[in-house]
Amino acid sequence: MTSIATKGAIPAEKSSRKLKPSSLPFEQRLALSVSETAETLGVGRNSVYGLIKAGRLKAVKLGARNTITTDSIRALLHAEAA
Repeated sequence: MTSIATKGAIPAEKSSRKLKPSSLPFEQRLALSVSETAETLGVGRNSVYGLIKAGRLKAVKLGARNTITTDSIRALLHAEAA
C-alpha cells in the first residue's frame, strides 16, 4: 500500500516534534516543575514545598504534578529583594 501525499502537508516525523519545556528560556515559560524551581532558587525541593504551603509560591496541579508559576517565582524574588 502506498501513502497519498497531500500538498502542503507536514511529514508525520516532523509534525510530532515538540519543544521540550526545559529548552525554552525562563522568560518564555509559564511554569516550572518543583525540581526546576528548587534549582532556580538554589534551595531544596522540601523548601519549595514549604514555600507553596506558606502561600509564597503559587502551584498549579497538572494531574499528579505540581508546577510553580514563573510569575510567583519573580514575585517571591522581588519581595525578598525589597
